[in-house]
Amino acid sequence: VGVASSSNAAEAQAEVNNPGAEVLAPGYSDQASPTAQLLPLAQNLPDDWFGLPSKCSADLKVPSSLAGNCEMNNAGTHASKTIVVVGDSHAEQWMSALEPVAEEHGWRVVSLLLGGCIYSPSVATSNAACNQFNASVSAYLAANAPSAVFMVGTVAVPSSSAETLTPGLEQIVAQLKAKGTQTIAIRDNPRFTFNMADCVVRYGASSSQCSPALSSVLAPENPLTAFAAQHVDGFAQIDMTDLLCPDGVCSGVIGNTYVYLDNNHVTKTYAESMASMLGERLLAATGWAS
Repeated sequence: VGVASSSNAAEAQAEVNNPGAEVLAPGYSDQASPTAQLLPLAQNLPDDWFGLPSKCSADLKVPSSLAGNCEMNNAGTHASKTIVVVGDSHAEQWMSALEPVAEEHGWRVVSLLLGGCIYSPSVATSNAACNQFNASVSAYLAANAPSAVFMVGTVAVPSSSAETLTPGLEQIVAQLKAKGTQTIAIRDNPRFTFNMADCVVRYGASSSQCSPALSSVLAPENPLTAFAAQHVDGFAQIDMTDLLCPDGVCSGVIGNTYVYLDNNHVTKTYAESMASMLGERLLAATGWAS
């Protein structure tokens, strides 16, 4: 009971005490208590994942081969836009930032995700199940032409600056564009060779051991920037790195909130705190009317 009541009390004060990325907004006035707990509580970190609320409905015409991996929000068939989120857990983690934006604008969000399976249908991997899944997703997108596909557009390398474009991105954008679907590619988040959450628990939120330099974990230039310059139509890119690594430092805690739940996944709690900024950047990048 003690842990539960502690958790509930902390969450009740979270808006003030645990602003997460909001603390980076211009003019933000920090009112957090100096004794406030970090959120999510350490014991809840492994489960701090976001999922859409419902299994996909029949009107989405998802084939049986994908049905077990398909979820949707509650916007329904009259939504002004449909966004399909594809890929692996690195796409999944952004949905807690995307879904509040979708709710605000009346968009439908559908997820077709498979753990450990980057969306790159034109590039075969050694994982046969992943190859088959991506082929099925690609066929589904071609047949149903959603407004946009949301995916991770780069691949970060643990504790290295050797970040690259997602394999086959060129073909993905071309195929979707041919069907009138916009590709929204978000830059990958940093990955580390150590568990960032454990580091914070062990050494403290302000420890330099848990605050690697941005230059050591992502490429000096976002690979999507040059790609976007060559693909003006049908392609939009979003970069949230400044909210993950403010001032060139990738901290394990920002705004009294754990940024990572392990060595490479952003917590649901921190991602959700980026929602308003993600919304602004998505609207600007896509040209969709706000």
